[in-house]
Amino acid sequence: TSTNFLGTLDSIDLIFKASSTEWMRIEAGGNVGIGRVPTAGVMLDISRTIPTATGLFERGIFVNPFWSIADPVGSKVGIHARPTLTHTSGTATELTGFFVNPRITGIGGTTTNLFGTWNLIANNAASSTVTNARSMYLSTPSNFGIMTNLHGLYIDDHSGIGTNVSANLWSVGTTSLNYFQGNVVIGTSTPSAPLHVFASGTMAAEFAVNQIGGGASGIRLTNT
Repeated sequence: TSTNFLGTLDSIDLIFKASSTEWMRIEAGGNVGIGRVPTAGVMLDISRTIPTATGLFERGIFVNPFWSIADPVGSKVGIHARPTLTHTSGTATELTGFFVNPRITGIGGTTTNLFGTWNLIANNAASSTVTNARSMYLSTPSNFGIMTNLHGLYIDDHSGIGTNVSANLWSVGTTSLNYFQGNVVIGTSTPSAPLHVFASGTMAAEFAVNQIGGGASGIRLTNT
């Protein structure tokens, strides 16, 4: 009830300590900081400096909901982010549902892999069937406003930053398919055919095929 609670009755922050060290703070305005005082404008701010590496799979936040239901109905979501912006005038610079920014600092050292996101899905039930398994699913629901540019996946230019190989999209696997139901366009946003390649600049040819080894032909055209 309103008379039974853990907190304060004045405009003073609520501080949680362990071994005389502050580890969490709930500000009088409602923002929460874990491992630090909340940054201005951040509702939940989590930060901690790990003094030594343990060699384990270390995680900043671990979310592991476990549903043990004989007949599960409905959607089950581990993390649900749905920021809402309500305004009637003016221009908002950005509204982002999920922002990921891992970074390496310091001087020297080598990091084998640096991932923005790592999606790993698995079906560990021997007798269970998953109809559609998608490591990443991008969908835009119905809307009533105007979206000038709508991209299911937008990859910004990241060339010229000291990399040996810079690829916006890199797919591996000799048996994997790259399936596109709609038009496939390169170099233009107004296709006139299911596959439209438009080259500009100093390209020697608009389309080139380099085949290594024998076997099937490099290009096969079939009329059905």
